[in-house]
Amino acid sequence: MWFKNIYLYRFIEPFTLSGTQLQERLLKNEARAIGKLERATFGWTAPLPSYPDMLVHEQGNCLLIAAKKQEKLLPVTVVREQVAEKVAKIEAEEGRKVGGREKRNLFDDVMQSLLPIAFTRQKVTYAYIDREQGWLLINTSTPTKADELTTLLRDCLGSLKIEAPLAELSISAVMTDWVKNNTSPSRLTLEDYCEMHDPDAVQTMIKCVNQDLATEEVQAHFRSGKVITRLELTWADRVNFILDHAGLLKRIRFLDLIVDEQQSMENETVEEQFVADFSIMHAEFRNLLGDMFVWLGMVVEEGVVAV
Repeated sequence: MWFKNIYLYRFIEPFTLSGTQLQERLLKNEARAIGKLERATFGWTAPLPSYPDMLVHEQGNCLLIAAKKQEKLLPVTVVREQVAEKVAKIEAEEGRKVGGREKRNLFDDVMQSLLPIAFTRQKVTYAYIDREQGWLLINTSTPTKADELTTLLRDCLGSLKIEAPLAELSISAVMTDWVKNNTSPSRLTLEDYCEMHDPDAVQTMIKCVNQDLATEEVQAHFRSGKVITRLELTWADRVNFILDHAGLLKRIRFLDLIVDEQQSMENETVEEQFVADFSIMHAEFRNLLGDMFVWLGMVVEEGVVAV
């Protein structure tokens, strides 16, 4: 359940639903078994498996939810091979060329015939609503999956007024300044991985791995106009992650200080461990994101985020 990524949204209006109220709304699109002739299904599932009927886990003014996607694995190459065989047979037996429309119809027919025997893959995407901070955090690094989850949530709620608070910031400029001048905000450590692009040649990408970013070799890239688009950082010796130019946090790792705290808790059941882990995680994210807003110049007064 520990998040490996953060795709962050901010609620434009306060989210006021309780866990019980949100549960009632999510039942509209509860996950179900995929049908024999369906390509995919997408719906809400229980974040805590020991409580399969509870689609919302409420804790510390946070509402944890989980969306499950099931999809049939049907390689296109397999379908094309069977279509090619059918086309060859028709042309041989009937002495005519098979047109484009007929090929598309054959493709659809083959797809439908193979779906019942295709393997099914499922993927669960976790997210939680932090009502205290007014945030929606999704454990994904891809815009497509974030859009899928927010679309599903919007369908259940009728309205979902959110925005990506970091999207309009020049995060690349901030990260470039940190590395170029070998400075970093309080409690933030610059690590030895980054990616750089040339704004005038978007296909040009330089990747520095296990390299001291203060070296002349790296500094030369800045003089040629390149900017940092991804940078590995460590916050307060507690959380390691990669920050990208769009404000996504990727490859999140919780470090020894947090692992020691987790292991020091005497949790006897899976549920107790789950509750403890989520409590630690969302508390760390509140503090980390609060600091990050300061680094990026978004906080205008205590507790208020400027967007």
